[in-house]
Amino acid sequence: MTRNNFLVLFIVIIFMFASVIVVFYNSLGKDYVKSGGEIVENLEKDLNNYLKENDTKEREKIFLRIKELISKEKEISSYFIPRFYLARAFYLQSQAQYDEAIKDLDIVIKAKGIESEIAFINKAAVYEKMGLKEDALLVYENLINSTSLDFLKVRALLSKAILIEEKDKDLAVKVYEEIIKFPYENNLYINIANNKILELRQN
Repeated sequence: MTRNNFLVLFIVIIFMFASVIVVFYNSLGKDYVKSGGEIVENLEKDLNNYLKENDTKEREKIFLRIKELISKEKEISSYFIPRFYLARAFYLQSQAQYDEAIKDLDIVIKAKGIESEIAFINKAAVYEKMGLKEDALLVYENLINSTSLDFLKVRALLSKAILIEEKDKDLAVKVYEEIIKFPYENNLYINIANNKILELRQN
């Protein structure tokens, strides 16, 4: 599996996790809609659909909806701003506006909370796309040392291992070995790590 495939896989996982956040915020009732939560939810859904859609005309329709939702930033309450910036950063990343995406992600990171930890992963992915691998490694390392969420820690370890693999296969194997120690619910990453260990030891 290539690095690009890993990035696409993670983006899908992030939107799956965002749906869990949506369920929580929906439980807040009317205030959720009044404070701009509905705008954020629709933005997240459209970004997810834009990622999956293959038809050019349909993608253009979704793209226009995304731009309209992004223009409603002033309608978003501070409660939902981290989610809004997280979603907008993904949009900016998809348009290769990497510096602007980093700015949005830094805002989310400063806000703390679960969105902040997801923003660390996204920021590292943007650095990778910019070719700033050392910067990406620093961000992954920061998250590995700070997060208590296994699904984020194991994802950061996987990305770290892939980057390290290019210059130090032995060290990469050690990182993959850390991944296979995680609980079975992270078996997707464990399977990838096991396969990478076998591959690297054979070469």
